Amino acid sequence: MIVLSLEIGSDTHRLPAVRAEVDPVLRRLFPPAAAEQLGQAVREAVANAIQHGNAADPRAAVGITLALAEDELLIQISDQGSGFVPAATAGPGHPPALLRPHGGGLTVILAAVTGLDVTRAGGRFLLTLRAALPASQSDAA
Repeated sequence: MIVLSLEIGSDTHRLPAVRAEVDPVLRRLFPPAAAEQLGQAVREAVANAIQHGNAADPRAAVGITLALAEDELLIQISDQGSGFVPAATAGPGHPPALLRPHGGGLTVILAAVTGLDVTRAGGRFLLTLRAALPASQSDAA
């Protein structure tokens, strides 16, 4: 079940609007600390889609969808870029990524989610973040 779907132009000035739409949904589904961590992960993923996926072209769209699926929340971020290979980037076990000017965002994302899928469909790159719902939320979903 989709609980939020929006599309923005590739402009980092739109990140506060994304936060205003996404954070209330996350706060309804997760405890405060997890909601904040997931919100930060979503903003990092959207910023990456804007900067790296769409090369900050304001004509190129970034899609954001939050959907409930049995015992998890699926957070999908899509852009019109060529994508990346997560295994070739630094993960939580590679803290030197945090010292580089770019690359720390994926570390933040991976720390907040229980899974990450990368696909390409219809000329769009799709990053799906998976976050396990707390027991009380997954029982209600």
